[in-house]
Amino acid sequence: HVPLDEFYENLHKLVMLLRDPNSDYYSPDTRIVFITPPAVGDRMIEDVAGRNGYAPDRKNSVTKLYADAVKKVARKHDLPVVDIWTAIEDLVHGSASTDSPDCKTESNIAEHDVPTEEASVSPFEGYEKYLLDGLHLNRSGNELLFKLIVSEIEKA
Repeated sequence: HVPLDEFYENLHKLVMLLRDPNSDYYSPDTRIVFITPPAVGDRMIEDVAGRNGYAPDRKNSVTKLYADAVKKVARKHDLPVVDIWTAIEDLVHGSASTDSPDCKTESNIAEHDVPTEEASVSPFEGYEKYLLDGLHLNRSGNELLFKLIVSEIEKA
């Protein structure tokens, strides 16, 4: 894994490759949208790892730090960000919030995205609704990400 400080610096460098007039890749008309990594289902990762004979190598608490780094770089460069980490967390834990620009709004959530009692008693805490194996988005997770990206593009 890329250390957090190096990850942050790499994101900054990528932006500067496109925004710095002295860069060989300067592209002032290119529009940039950052996307955070999705939340991680810790129990799902542990289950998949256990069934496949390896140790889990991801934690949601660590992934949040990387999601926060993406948002920090986006703010620094005044760029839009699609926060799929917070969107999944809000949906899984039923705490959808419109208080932060980094969070999705209720208009971005279809009725079928609201957590159900069934999801809250799941052994995987509801993450299975959006994640295939605790790490990668499944169909519903990709549909959610698509909605969030379209919503961000429509703001522009």
